[in-house]
Amino acid sequence: ELAGGGAGAAQGLAGVGTRSFARRGFGVADDAAEELIAKRTTQAALQKQMLDAQVEEVRQRKLREQEEERRREARELAAIKRAEEQARKEEEEKARAAREKEQAELNRLYQEQEDAIRR
Repeated sequence: ELAGGGAGAAQGLAGVGTRSFARRGFGVADDAAEELIAKRTTQAALQKQMLDAQVEEVRQRKLREQEEERRREARELAAIKRAEEQARKEEEEKARAAREKEQAELNRLYQEQEDAIRR
């Protein structure tokens, strides 16, 4: 079978190859071979599940990190906007106070002129 290079040889080289040994009479009973294949298949499935779980865990962690980064940036942007708004209000208040002071000075000068004219 090996010399012919048929399907049995390919099967013997691929994967576990226990079936091939059992068919060629190497002393491994079919039940034992099937049991070994089942165990290895189960083991491979469990390993795949573990790897899939690890991949999912990494994916979830990256999503959390991205969300945390987005929230941090949003907080920073909100803080900048609040600071800009506060600075704008302070400038408006300074300008209003300066206008009121100027108006009060003009009113005082006007009143002094009127008082001088009356005398």
